[in-house]
Amino acid sequence: MGLPGKRTRFILPGQATTPQDAPEDPCKGSGFKKPARCNGFRELVEDGGASMNRPDRDSDGGSVDNSIPRVTLVLFDIWDRDLERTLSGTLQQFFFSIGERIPSTPQVSVQNRPCPSINPFEENIGRFCKLLDDAPGNIRIGVIDVGLWTFSPPPRFIFGQGCRYGSAVLSTYRFRRETQSRKLLHLRLSREVIKILGLACNLDACEDPQCMLTYHRAVEDLDRNRYICRHCRDQFIASLGELFNNFQQR
Repeated sequence: MGLPGKRTRFILPGQATTPQDAPEDPCKGSGFKKPARCNGFRELVEDGGASMNRPDRDSDGGSVDNSIPRVTLVLFDIWDRDLERTLSGTLQQFFFSIGERIPSTPQVSVQNRPCPSINPFEENIGRFCKLLDDAPGNIRIGVIDVGLWTFSPPPRFIFGQGCRYGSAVLSTYRFRRETQSRKLLHLRLSREVIKILGLACNLDACEDPQCMLTYHRAVEDLDRNRYICRHCRDQFIASLGELFNNFQQR
């Protein structure tokens, strides 16, 4: 069991909420943003004039510095700039908080890509993992609005899953449909993106229910998270040291 650690600077107290019933179609949009284009590649081609990918940029919109390690958020048909800033800012602040214990503080960059056509009730994690393989960066985190279905008992839409070492996928689908306020939505996702980073670093689920690396079955489970425990923080540092030390940009 992980030992309780200090509260990280970027975490705010959570609050409980009553989840809404999720819609049947996981490709429909939420009340927070424009509907996700589940067949994004086809639409971008047929509409004409739209680029498949936006140029890579850092979390502040500037150019990417290739002289330091890099963590890339790959947003699949997500155009919510506030959410982009929440996720990238959370990661950047976490890296700053442990900066003295890792070889180099990485730059967090953002890349926009179209979402492929999928059957939402098939296991599609492999398709997104494959798309992340050619994304730049030492660590790559895919973010999708569509449901991420698993047949693992019980069959359900999950929050995310790890791919190969250095990459993982986060789905906002259940968060958007089971969270009533935008403020709480961003708070929960700021905690979940740390969990997804842990999956990319091959960290195991923590037994401390207040640690962000613990297992989450319901979105309300994240409201109990208050910190990254000392044990998980040490595991993060060891894994990031491997991923960032003597790095070479892809």
